[in-house]
Amino acid sequence: MNYCSRLKRTFFVKFRKCFPGKISIFAVAALALLILSGPPAYAQSLSDLDLNNDGVINSLDIFELRSCFNAPAACNPQADFNGDGVIGFPDYQILVQSYGQTVPQVELSIAGEDEVVVLLGGSTNILYSVSLVVQGPGNYNLQYEELEDPDNGGLNVVNDAFQVFPAFLLDSKVLLINETITGLAVGEYTLTKRVTLASPALTTEHSVLVRVVESTDIPEFLMPGSEPSGIPINTPTAVTFSVLLTNTSRVPDTVEIRKVGPAGEDLGLMATMADDGTGPDGAAGDNVYTGINAIVGTTPGLISYIAFATFPEGDTVQSPVSELVVTNVLTELPAFNVQGQGTEIDPATNSEVVTGQVLVILAEGVTPEEAQSAVETLGYEVLGYDHALGTMLVGFPTTLLLDNVVAELAANSSFDTAEPNGVDVVSEFTPNDPNYGTQWGFTKSRADEAWVISRGKNILVGMLDTGADLDHPDLASNLWKSSFTITLPIIGPITFNTLGFDMVDGDNIPEDANGHGTHVAGTIAAVTNNSTQVAGMAPNAKVMVIRTLGPGGGSHSQFASGVRKAADMGVRVISYSGGGSHSATKQNAVNYAVNKGVLFIAAAGNDSTSSTASAFPGAYANVMAIGSTTSTDSRSGFSNFGNWISMAAPGSGILSTWLSGGTNTINGTSMATPHVSGAAALVMSRFPSLTAAQVRQRLEKTAKPLPAALQLGAGRLDAFNAVFNGNFEIGDLSGWNTIGTASSVTSLGPLVVQDGARMAFISTGPAATNLSTRFSQSFVVQDDVSSIPVQFTYNFVTEEYPEWVGTQYNDCTAIELEAPDGSVHTLATESVNASTFVPVGGITLPGGDDTVGMTGWKTLAIDIPVIEGPGEYRIFITDKGDDIYDSVLLLDDIRFKASVPLGAPLINGSCP
Repeated sequence: MNYCSRLKRTFFVKFRKCFPGKISIFAVAALALLILSGPPAYAQSLSDLDLNNDGVINSLDIFELRSCFNAPAACNPQADFNGDGVIGFPDYQILVQSYGQTVPQVELSIAGEDEVVVLLGGSTNILYSVSLVVQGPGNYNLQYEELEDPDNGGLNVVNDAFQVFPAFLLDSKVLLINETITGLAVGEYTLTKRVTLASPALTTEHSVLVRVVESTDIPEFLMPGSEPSGIPINTPTAVTFSVLLTNTSRVPDTVEIRKVGPAGEDLGLMATMADDGTGPDGAAGDNVYTGINAIVGTTPGLISYIAFATFPEGDTVQSPVSELVVTNVLTELPAFNVQGQGTEIDPATNSEVVTGQVLVILAEGVTPEEAQSAVETLGYEVLGYDHALGTMLVGFPTTLLLDNVVAELAANSSFDTAEPNGVDVVSEFTPNDPNYGTQWGFTKSRADEAWVISRGKNILVGMLDTGADLDHPDLASNLWKSSFTITLPIIGPITFNTLGFDMVDGDNIPEDANGHGTHVAGTIAAVTNNSTQVAGMAPNAKVMVIRTLGPGGGSHSQFASGVRKAADMGVRVISYSGGGSHSATKQNAVNYAVNKGVLFIAAAGNDSTSSTASAFPGAYANVMAIGSTTSTDSRSGFSNFGNWISMAAPGSGILSTWLSGGTNTINGTSMATPHVSGAAALVMSRFPSLTAAQVRQRLEKTAKPLPAALQLGAGRLDAFNAVFNGNFEIGDLSGWNTIGTASSVTSLGPLVVQDGARMAFISTGPAATNLSTRFSQSFVVQDDVSSIPVQFTYNFVTEEYPEWVGTQYNDCTAIELEAPDGSVHTLATESVNASTFVPVGGITLPGGDDTVGMTGWKTLAIDIPVIEGPGEYRIFITDKGDDIYDSVLLLDDIRFKASVPLGAPLINGSCP
């Protein structure tokens, strides 16, 4: 029997295949309903008969009807069941026939993409799912409506909403809406999908923001900065400038720092910038451009400057305006040893503060000279000033009461805020067995899988801590160093050799005397695969060591100065394994770094509390607060917790580098934090154009969920998912290239994710466009990888089953890995005619019938030899077949490490 002759026996057919261009699907559906349902019923569902809305057809509904008996329908329009305009005996009969029945409960919802970007003249495919959950029998007529705002012809939208039989559903279903959006005019548009159920009356909506752009490559500079942020009058000073370029993969011909006047006029070149990893530039290819030049300021005031770039295509981009201050006021917040300085307890906050010091933030428009005059008029002393932060450190006689000095400075119009110079401490717990010899945290967080394709190359991480063992054999080569010569006017050539910044001793040799910073630095970027001691999370990254914590901790002024230096020297990540009380100075410094594009990651603290009293900067909203987990994914007993935690990472019993070239095992959220900082470097190395906010989202969304009772935010770090996005947790399929329809979904009817919270949905469509989908991701295998054990879980779902098995409608999907030499490794194929299916209910795919089959979830692991050497590989998942959107592939839990036995490719049929 041929395909279309089956119409004589069943209406569960693919109408477009039978009646192309002759009869609409709606007409056929209507004909089918007339034949199948018999004489029309006046009441569409039991909910129409439930006049008092109590969920049961009973005497109370009869009472409602009798109160309007023999009256016009206007008395109670709902009671006119037969629609004759009068509430009478026929309506009473209809009600009595259903007496005693329970009205089914109905839930209606729609979900899908929230925002999409479409190139002008291009198209994108998106997916929505409509869920109708019913408890009880009935016919449920769904109506679909789409609204476009503004409706000015800027978009062309084609979808297959409810072009499926039956439109009247008899049970719970998930229906898919597949949509192609073409951008016709640049602008922002809101598409609202509205689904309405006539009876019972329910309406649900979902809106998606569509941005039509001429190009997704629009270069943007963030705020440039300088180190130092101020120079003395008439003194030639070597100034390092840095700026982050985002939202482009292109490399500019030139990047310059140019001086500008009050009206933005160009006043000449100040420095030439490079991203080549030489001189003061921290790392090549990280999109941070750095340059150095001798700057001389002859009069007090501000030197305004911008970063300016020219691209080979002829376009240019410039940054916001930054300022370098010229002043004889001390232009650095001073370095000092908190322990030697002396501390006391601030009675107002019950926290430790530096004796005899207050931090103030200058009011807008106040010059450093005016601020210094105000300080000295009060009889106090300026100990240092950082122009970029607008922060001044004030010293006062220790015979005065702290509270009185703070109040006096706060009341002065020259200052916005005044506060004690608080003390931060390291977030370390009691040391454990120093001979513990395993680094379980990296395998637990799947760093070993991430290392196949990323190791943090060209990313500079700023570590604010107790310093580092600068000569450690397993660490030294990954510590940032800078050596360059610059010629200063009058003075002549000067060579700068910088190993970092020491805010305790006041030099450029941040040597660790504590061990804590050395341990943290090793977790971030210990040299790996060198047959020596330990590994680091990002073994090819560089760590800029900034010592802000000495014996007794470190002050808030030291913290602020260290943060500002790190940001203005071009780090992409700041890792801070310390904490203390809140202060405006700390928040101001964090804001400065974040505004320059830095991802700020800090320890949550080790007080086993949900309180944030001593958890700053971690508890700031624009900082990732990292809690600690054990090897069994429970919360470490010492770890802080609460709704302010961003995520967690291994922090109990962590082995890493230590003083005198050794190793040690210690505990703390200090140990968890560098796991996440290193993972951020892995992500940035693979996707250097991602912003700090996007990297943070990626880390949080791909974390392994933990029980909510642990209160550890998004969950435990999963470095591989963050780097590869194998579980599609971001929701926007970041890193994947799509031609056709692919989406990230939480479920497909009764089919749920196999790992994490989301899975990929891949198929052709919408039906009207007849696309074949290619879903791919490219990656570069690292030099010393000899094979890739690729593991993945998938489920092939089709409406071809069971009627069209063995016919020409042989939908097929293939999962393939393409090597750099063009050779293709087929990992798996599934097809309608060759695969084995089982029926699955609760799903209706557009363009097909009401029967669905699936292969069931299959997990496959295949070892792929890297015989061609390092190079770019591509994973392709392709859905092929006939011209109707009625087969999908669900894909989840991609791994580069086998948890099931390695096997051969699973081939069920061949794809065209």
